[in-house]
Amino acid sequence: MSLNGGAIPSVITVGQPSNTVSAFTVGYNFPVFSGYVLGLGANISPSSGQAQQAQVQALNQTIPVAGIKPLYNYGLFLSPGVVMGDGLVYLKAGTQTQVNNSNTSPNFYGYLLGLGYKQLIYQSVYIFGEADYSSYSAQTTTKTITSSGQSINVSVTTKPQGSRYLIGIGYQF
Repeated sequence: MSLNGGAIPSVITVGQPSNTVSAFTVGYNFPVFSGYVLGLGANISPSSGQAQQAQVQALNQTIPVAGIKPLYNYGLFLSPGVVMGDGLVYLKAGTQTQVNNSNTSPNFYGYLLGLGYKQLIYQSVYIFGEADYSSYSAQTTTKTITSSGQSINVSVTTKPQGSRYLIGIGYQF
């Protein structure tokens, strides 16, 4: 926070976002060498939960700053893998976009990294486990308020990042 160009002491309180995760993925594995594949895919993951709330306390005032409300994220990825019998160990790397409610902030753009394992269990049905990490570019939200006739500038920089651990079932054609 700043007042007349000078920094003033302040405390920022941020609530923890609450989301449930479901992920839908489609892709195709191209054989590269014997026992190796290169996957190309896309994912979408809807978000649910409340917007993350932030409050700045300074000069005996509490100033609310609009929280981020993610709606969903999506991305494209490459996925090299190694075939192990009826299983597949794979890595995942690609781009990821977090789409937010336009009233809370613009979209965030970043990357996705992951590691997973698929095991064929019956004909074309498989189970899988996957760990993913995504990180997005930072954005700064600025708000100006007037207190006792003076303007106070509040800036909060947000840089979303997160991990998700998935266990699921899939079908391969």
